[in-house]
Amino acid sequence: MLNTEQQRAVEFNGQYLQIIAGPGTGKTLTLASRIERLIENGELLPERVLALTFTNNAVQELKIRLSNKFGDEKASLMKVMTYHAFSTYLISLNPSVVGLNPLQWGSADEWDQQVILLSLRGLGSNARSRLNKLRYIRRAINSGQAVYSGQMKALESYKNVLQSLQMVDYDTMLEMGSKIIAEIDDEQLNIDHIFLDEFQDSSPLQWELVNALVKKNSSRKLTVVGDPNQEIYGFMNEWHSSSFSVMDKDFPNSQKVRLDTSYRSNQEICDLTAEMISGEAEKEEETSLTSVKGYTGDIPTIQLHDSTQAEYESLVANVKSYLLNNRPDNIGILVRTNVDLDTVAKLFIEAGIPVDTFLNRSVLANPYVRLVYCLYKHVTQPSDVYLLHLLTSQKSTIFNTSQSTILKSYLGQTDIMAAAGLVAARSRTHKQVEQKVREVDIYLKSSLETLRATRDVQTVISESNDLLKQISSDVVQSPPELESFYDWIERSSLNKSSSDEPLVPWIVKEIRNPRSSARGSISIHTVHSAKGLEWDAVFMPRVEPGVYPLYFNSETLPDRKVLYVGMTRAKKTLALSATRVESTFLSGCKTLVRKGIKPQSEGDLRSRYPKLFGPLPYLSKSHVSSMIKKLHL
Repeated sequence: MLNTEQQRAVEFNGQYLQIIAGPGTGKTLTLASRIERLIENGELLPERVLALTFTNNAVQELKIRLSNKFGDEKASLMKVMTYHAFSTYLISLNPSVVGLNPLQWGSADEWDQQVILLSLRGLGSNARSRLNKLRYIRRAINSGQAVYSGQMKALESYKNVLQSLQMVDYDTMLEMGSKIIAEIDDEQLNIDHIFLDEFQDSSPLQWELVNALVKKNSSRKLTVVGDPNQEIYGFMNEWHSSSFSVMDKDFPNSQKVRLDTSYRSNQEICDLTAEMISGEAEKEEETSLTSVKGYTGDIPTIQLHDSTQAEYESLVANVKSYLLNNRPDNIGILVRTNVDLDTVAKLFIEAGIPVDTFLNRSVLANPYVRLVYCLYKHVTQPSDVYLLHLLTSQKSTIFNTSQSTILKSYLGQTDIMAAAGLVAARSRTHKQVEQKVREVDIYLKSSLETLRATRDVQTVISESNDLLKQISSDVVQSPPELESFYDWIERSSLNKSSSDEPLVPWIVKEIRNPRSSARGSISIHTVHSAKGLEWDAVFMPRVEPGVYPLYFNSETLPDRKVLYVGMTRAKKTLALSATRVESTFLSGCKTLVRKGIKPQSEGDLRSRYPKLFGPLPYLSKSHVSSMIKKLHL
């Protein structure tokens, strides 16, 4: 049963529609219902639907709703996919237009990009800084800012290496998609109506792709749904305004429908989050939400502590208390950074409370986990350059030092088998390296074939361990991170929707686009990774200056929106905490119950730590970290 505003959105008959949907207002239901109505009325054929969203989880949710309405066969005709999948689909229509071999090209993820960037100059001192610089250059170009000629050359060199490897990173996929749209016949696209989910998080490249698609056919229609107050991915800096404003400019006859009835949070949480975000909300956006009639719950609280240690101890105790009458998977603990995530997860594991943190960076950073994961990627994409990087690392015992040095000279230029051929061609004395690589390739292939086909979790883990021992003989006992990785595979495989799909390709997709948590575990997320999720109870530690916002003298709108997204994940209970002083974003919020020690005023903090509130250009990162640490002792 749709409410009045949802019904207005569903029945809208114009060409361009913006649905402004606050947290928990039923945006997916409304979007699916709009698609259903257009098809049932004969205004749209199923095969001419394109619905784009950001995660596989969101894709599955929309597909399930449409399958329940139309049946699997009819729903399968609709193109419901991520931007990444749609870009892949466009490239498949005519890969030669963008210089790709239809049988050989593959996608480059973050690790592949880091290895490729190691071979380039002008982008920083290490792979991580080079990747960040690459992103900065691209964002600067997208927003019309000037970049140095050396940076442009580095970007072009990077693209050339990708092209030579027949690999495509995410941004390049979007660029290629736009080019293919311009080149191919419109009927090949087979699209009449485009539906965009989470539109507030669209990047300029994604919008360029959609814009090209809409303007290629003057009768093509566009429906977008999202919430400007939940834009937390930093694209506003590229747009210089919200994505909704950009759409208004490109399509001035767009109409808006606002959804403001929350089916998620109780009225107390709705009131608090509206108070908090209204401090800096965009002028054109309403912030208030009305909870469905009769839906009330606990009044939101914030508890202040005299130290971070005391705060974390209280967090564990409060969650334990909540678990006495509630299931673990009804609880979400939201933190700001991956460092906080690792710290909090460790506390709960030590307390004997089952935890699902997805695969955070501390697990994926382990060299053995990386090697196993890259072997999995090699199953689905044989041209994975990161595998060559790991096989020649210190943790690998396949090649001796001189052989690794030779092979490393080709990092970022080729995959492992092509590198072996290049080495052999370079000098006859290096034939032994090529022979060694071919021996490795033989025993890799046998295990990889098993991994490619199996649907059994224990077979995957057993084969993975055997491979790891062959490659790295110093693995006598599995490190904790590797055990965590295998535990995650076992838990996550329980949520696998199709029993026919081989497990390893599914694992690779799941790591790139994680779904909701496993039953029987509390969930610990960064706020960014919690987008689209919800829990009966949400606990948020460290809601304080230096975290919300990240800098003490900063009151930026994006930081306020991050806190807003975190708080609006809660249905019934929202428990915040902080050390000594609450976030300035909460100042003046009358619907928040404050507990614990007497808060310190900003004046007290300024007098004790004046440099912490100084102009940011004069503060080094280490200085800020040191002062924050002192503050929390």
